[in-house]
Amino acid sequence: MSSIDRILSRTAAAGIITAGMLGGIAVAPAQATIQDCTTYNFVSIPYNKSGTQKDTVDLGGERKVQLLVSTVSGASGDHGFAKISGKTKRGDLVWMDWSTTGGNGHIQCGPFTVQGDGLPNTSAAKKVNYSDSRYVFRACGRIVGGETKCTSPWW
Repeated sequence: MSSIDRILSRTAAAGIITAGMLGGIAVAPAQATIQDCTTYNFVSIPYNKSGTQKDTVDLGGERKVQLLVSTVSGASGDHGFAKISGKTKRGDLVWMDWSTTGGNGHIQCGPFTVQGDGLPNTSAAKKVNYSDSRYVFRACGRIVGGETKCTSPWW
């Protein structure tokens, strides 16, 4: 199965955002194609992948989104990704924003949809570049009936 097929099978949609979201103020993403996740070398990972937590945001309803870093099978180096967990509900969303400009404009990979109550889900993962402070990530999510929230500040 190709990377695109794996991402599509996880109900992903990609978007490009030029303005960010801070402190729970939602900004609707401009829609783009799923190709953006693969164009920018995001890799598909298991929906229940874990890693080292870098940040977290409480979505309410005993659900949270975490920004995690871990190695990824078949890829070199650390990769950042977003994960939604807790008392999730079918239809909750998770995605990761990535920027090479310190958060002044970014690519959104996702959202990825939780497929069943109580299940976690992850975004696709992107290789971390520790040597460039402008290369940053944040994890975002939205629970069914809730508002979009992202980890802040950018990591």
